Amino acid sequence: MNKYELWMWFGSGRFRRQLEDAVAHADVGTVNAGRLSDAKWVCGGWDLVGAEPGPRAIDYRSYNKEEIIQEYVDSLLPAPPPSPVPDTFRRIQGRLRIADNGTYFRDDAGYVNPVFAHAGDLFSLYVRDPDWAREEAQSLFEAGYQGVRTWFVLSGGYWENLNRTVNISDWDAIPDFCAMLADEGLRLMASAGDLPRAHSRVEWPHLMRELAALLKLTDPLTVSIDVGNEAYGFSVNSLNAAMAAFMQEYPEVAIRSLTDAPEDDIDRYTTENTTVWDVHGYRSGRMYDKIRHIFSIPWEGAPYHTLGIQSEPWGRAVTQEGGLVSVTSHYEEIDDESHGVATAQRLCQRQWDVWMSSPGVSIRRRGEFRDSPGYEVAPLMASRLRNVMAWGERYHGGESQVGQRIFVADSHEGGLRCDHVAQSRGNGVTIVCYGPPGTYHIPVTRRIRGRWISGDAEIVGPEFEYGPSQLTTVTFESGAVFDGEVV
Repeated sequence: MNKYELWMWFGSGRFRRQLEDAVAHADVGTVNAGRLSDAKWVCGGWDLVGAEPGPRAIDYRSYNKEEIIQEYVDSLLPAPPPSPVPDTFRRIQGRLRIADNGTYFRDDAGYVNPVFAHAGDLFSLYVRDPDWAREEAQSLFEAGYQGVRTWFVLSGGYWENLNRTVNISDWDAIPDFCAMLADEGLRLMASAGDLPRAHSRVEWPHLMRELAALLKLTDPLTVSIDVGNEAYGFSVNSLNAAMAAFMQEYPEVAIRSLTDAPEDDIDRYTTENTTVWDVHGYRSGRMYDKIRHIFSIPWEGAPYHTLGIQSEPWGRAVTQEGGLVSVTSHYEEIDDESHGVATAQRLCQRQWDVWMSSPGVSIRRRGEFRDSPGYEVAPLMASRLRNVMAWGERYHGGESQVGQRIFVADSHEGGLRCDHVAQSRGNGVTIVCYGPPGTYHIPVTRRIRGRWISGDAEIVGPEFEYGPSQLTTVTFESGAVFDGEVV
């Protein structure tokens, strides 16, 4: 019930006369105790802000009738739920796998919204300083992440300059590293990293089989595997043979990709040994371009695999320049809000969420993850969403989607976009809205009930309901998420 509906409710009979009589003097300054008692009785026990018992007059010059009515309206509405505490985050139980003909991820307990942190040189750090690596793992668990993605081979001048090279001679530490992750409640996205660059292709199958045997010692800790990082310059057949060797030794790992492929060439790296598509993630353009690309890959490119991973998307350090995440445009737009919107968009578009940051490339100091934009927001946003990957309908708010769209969006010249995911059987709908910073009045085409979730994953106000031809209003810097149902 909004303020105007409440006025209509007051519009007849004794109730309206009593309540208006009780608050009328608020406009001119005083309300006596008897009138306050009347107001409290009429409102069913509602305590007027600032009311005190007693026979003396009370000064209400700071209030007017509209404000008092609005306080009463607010008192009728349910308070927003509190933010989840770490214990409420969804942890992976048992073995993670792909369900329902490749449309979502599940574990032994059911549906999972996967949200991992990129920690590229965490294994390398563990080889050098196990205690420091454990501290960083603890911080990621505390934020709500289910696991980490890390590289098991790092070679070349870049890593030599950072003093973080790691190679197969260090693999004896893998079982202890995996045990540490298990102790800290994290799962592992394993990447062979620079293995294709550091070793000849005739060695790849043997080395991938060796890696599989080491990872299998802590089964089911490892949830995904790729043959190499940025290995799209190598032969697909050779990469595929290396994956086949891994599978012979450790077939239980269900989420498999050859490498993070270019967006325009995803299916070339799709083989009988892969189960998901994998890209780095679009880092160019404005923030709304980055978020739009998350939607565009499955919408326009239609990869063979339904499920995907953006294994190294954009991110930055606490510094304005962005730290170690390279070739990323408009670092200044990367903040908690943009990370939250991106997490929602990835999960709604059936993409495994990987939070990226400067320490996600290389950890340079203790506690750096905690200081990076998006650290707490990505897991919190994932916890706000329902089982959106399993929902069957996806469309946007543009003109071509008339008849399906619920929020109408003008996407011309970098304007508002509203990307929808809805239940095929049921009324659930989640809509990711984004665009240039501003306030948007969005036309609604069907009756809906739901709530807004801000980009930084906070519940915005109470649940609301709108009908066809009404406008819902939202203000954001990067975007916001509507979560609700068609009624």
